[in-house]
Amino acid sequence: DAIMEMACGGREVGFNPSKNPNSCDQIFRAQQIKSYLSISPNHTLPCTKTKPNTPLEAAKKAIHFYSMLQTEDGHWAGDYGGPHFLMPGVIIAWYVMGRPDEMLDKHQCNMMMHYITVHQQTDGGWGTHIESPSTMFGTVLNYVALRLLDPHNKHTSKAPPPCSAQS
Repeated sequence: DAIMEMACGGREVGFNPSKNPNSCDQIFRAQQIKSYLSISPNHTLPCTKTKPNTPLEAAKKAIHFYSMLQTEDGHWAGDYGGPHFLMPGVIIAWYVMGRPDEMLDKHQCNMMMHYITVHQQTDGGWGTHIESPSTMFGTVLNYVALRLLDPHNKHTSKAPPPCSAQS
């Protein structure tokens, strides 16, 4: 449908991890566009059949597109999928601040653990990016993040159990 086509931004509709493991926010964008269209009968989709003839027309078309994606509070939400070194930093900061529930609640922690574990490589590690092979840096950051989110180690990671130093 036209909304999904618009949400995909000219890319193939659907999620195909063998071609691109990032979702491109297709479902979220479609929801935002539907919400934008439902606000007013004057709201329409920009035409995707014709290309703009001038820089001004291109700018207006771009502004129209991004206004459909803007959230109620004024920001442009979206998945910054790929880098495996950003979320562990947030989790470490949360932990250092005393694990405040107003920053990350139990549901959010569970979803973060899920995200980390489903992006784990078959060798048990993580890369610095969703598309990269396992690295020591990516593995340590994500393993530590899982341990901070789940100190009782109930997550289903394929990583080996922590090693203890020999005496």
